[in-house]
Amino acid sequence: MKEYQLNLSKDIERKVMRRTVELLHKWCKHKGFKFDDSIKGKIKADFEKVKNYSVKIYTVRYDGVLVLRRFNDIYGTDFRFEVYY
Repeated sequence: MKEYQLNLSKDIERKVMRRTVELLHKWCKHKGFKFDDSIKGKIKADFEKVKNYSVKIYTVRYDGVLVLRRFNDIYGTDFRFEVYY
């Protein structure tokens, strides 16, 4: 019997990025910004050091303003988002 190993990391990354863009779109709509090509230069996403966390947290900012943070579990398969309205 052959043993197979599934690699789901690309599928998970794609789903997480889709959810991140969806939340960013909702944030822009709530703040009254149009989600189009004009805001792409103002959006910065990076792993930032956050107080009380030992690892860097994925953070999205719009023109320096905190938009959302993405936290994951130790396995990298369960994600939690915090959106800052």
